[in-house]
Amino acid sequence: MTRETYGFRRFAAVPDTEPDAEAPAYRIECVVCGHNGPLAEADKEQSAEAQDKASRKAQQEATLWVAQHRKDEPEHFTYRMWSSAPVRLEPGAWQ
Repeated sequence: MTRETYGFRRFAAVPDTEPDAEAPAYRIECVVCGHNGPLAEADKEQSAEAQDKASRKAQQEATLWVAQHRKDEPEHFTYRMWSSAPVRLEPGAWQ
């Protein structure tokens, strides 16, 4: 008879800064009707400063949809911005 031992390990969700990580993305949603604008992805940049600039540009691109939606639905005034950022699991301590 063999005896098996199992160990449990904690993992933490951390920002994925690996070179192959997905870029951050943004989308605007109309809270009134639930319609969404197109997904605006930030360009993947090497430095943190350049990545912040690319993210701001993508956020601005996402908000351009609001003007078109307001033309179609002039009574819709409330919007929500959704953002996604790459995350990966990092192994932690064994229990």
